[in-house]
Amino acid sequence: MRTSSTGRTSDGWRRSSVSVPEDECVEIWSRPDGVRLRDSKDRKGTELRFCRDSWTLLLDGLHHRE
Repeated sequence: MRTSSTGRTSDGWRRSSVSVPEDECVEIWSRPDGVRLRDSKDRKGTELRFCRDSWTLLLDGLHHRE
């Protein structure tokens, strides 16, 4: 799977631009109905799926270190 300079893969997933050479990070796929996360080293493995409300709560908790 190719990754562009913007961190997007050809199938719509994206990741941090600082992790591109090592290919060791979490990729995110965001759509209006929710967000999916996967390991860039195991793209066919398990995905974590979040509805928008849960994703927002997760990010808020991480931001505030809860």
